[in-house]
Amino acid sequence: TMFGYISKWTQKRISMTNKELQGFKDGITDAMLEGTRAEYHPNKYYYKQGYDFGITLYCDLNNLNEEEENDKR
Repeated sequence: TMFGYISKWTQKRISMTNKELQGFKDGITDAMLEGTRAEYHPNKYYYKQGYDFGITLYCDLNNLNEEEENDKR
Protein backbone atom coordinates (compact mmCIF):
# COMPACT_ATOMS: atom_id res chain seq x y z
CA THR A 1 0.00 0.00 0.00
CA MET A 2 0.97 3.60 -0.29
CA PHE A 3 1.31 3.92 3.49
CA GLY A 4 3.01 0.54 3.87
CA TYR A 5 4.49 1.07 7.32
CA ILE A 6 2.39 2.41 10.15
CA SER A 7 4.17 2.75 13.46
CA LYS A 8 2.80 1.05 16.56
CA TRP A 9 2.17 4.47 18.09
CA THR A 10 0.06 5.49 15.10
CA GLN A 11 -1.88 2.23 15.17
CA LYS A 12 -2.64 2.78 18.84
CA ARG A 13 -3.85 6.34 18.29
CA ILE A 14 -6.14 5.32 15.43
CA SER A 15 -8.32 3.36 17.81
CA MET A 16 -9.92 4.65 20.99
CA THR A 17 -9.53 3.01 24.35
CA ASN A 18 -12.68 1.70 26.01
CA LYS A 19 -12.60 4.61 28.47
CA GLU A 20 -12.29 7.15 25.67
CA LEU A 21 -15.13 5.52 23.75
CA GLN A 22 -17.31 5.48 26.88
CA GLY A 23 -16.66 9.19 27.36
CA PHE A 24 -17.71 9.84 23.76
CA LYS A 25 -20.88 7.76 24.19
CA ASP A 26 -21.71 9.51 27.47
CA GLY A 27 -21.42 12.87 25.72
CA ILE A 28 -23.77 11.81 22.93
CA THR A 29 -26.27 10.41 25.42
CA ASP A 30 -26.30 13.59 27.50
CA ALA A 31 -26.78 15.72 24.40
CA MET A 32 -29.56 13.63 22.90
CA LEU A 33 -31.48 12.68 26.04
CA GLU A 34 -30.64 15.28 28.69
CA GLY A 35 -29.84 18.36 26.64
CA THR A 36 -27.22 19.46 29.15
CA ARG A 37 -23.52 18.82 29.48
CA ALA A 38 -22.04 17.40 32.66
CA GLU A 39 -19.76 19.73 34.55
CA TYR A 40 -17.25 16.93 35.10
CA HIS A 41 -16.37 13.77 33.22
CA PRO A 42 -13.18 11.73 33.70
CA ASN A 43 -12.60 11.70 29.92
CA LYS A 44 -13.44 15.34 29.35
CA TYR A 45 -11.96 15.62 25.84
CA TYR A 46 -13.85 12.64 24.42
CA TYR A 47 -16.98 13.49 26.39
CA LYS A 48 -17.01 16.99 24.88
CA GLN A 49 -16.45 15.60 21.38
CA GLY A 50 -19.38 13.22 21.85
CA TYR A 51 -21.55 15.97 23.33
CA ASP A 52 -20.87 18.30 20.39
CA PHE A 53 -21.63 15.46 17.96
CA GLY A 54 -24.84 14.59 19.83
CA ILE A 55 -26.07 18.19 19.89
CA THR A 56 -25.49 18.43 16.15
CA LEU A 57 -27.48 15.22 15.58
CA TYR A 58 -30.25 16.44 17.88
CA CYS A 59 -30.55 19.75 16.04
CA ASP A 60 -30.49 18.05 12.64
CA LEU A 61 -33.24 15.64 13.70
CA ASN A 62 -35.39 18.46 15.03
CA ASN A 63 -34.95 20.38 11.78
CA LEU A 64 -36.02 17.32 9.79
CA ASN A 65 -39.07 16.84 11.99
CA GLU A 66 -40.04 20.49 11.59
CA GLU A 67 -39.65 20.27 7.81
CA GLU A 68 -41.82 17.13 7.71
CA GLU A 69 -44.52 18.85 9.78
CA ASN A 70 -44.42 21.89 7.48
CA ASP A 71 -44.73 19.63 4.41
CA LYS A 72 -47.89 18.03 5.86
CA ARG A 73 -49.61 21.42 6.16
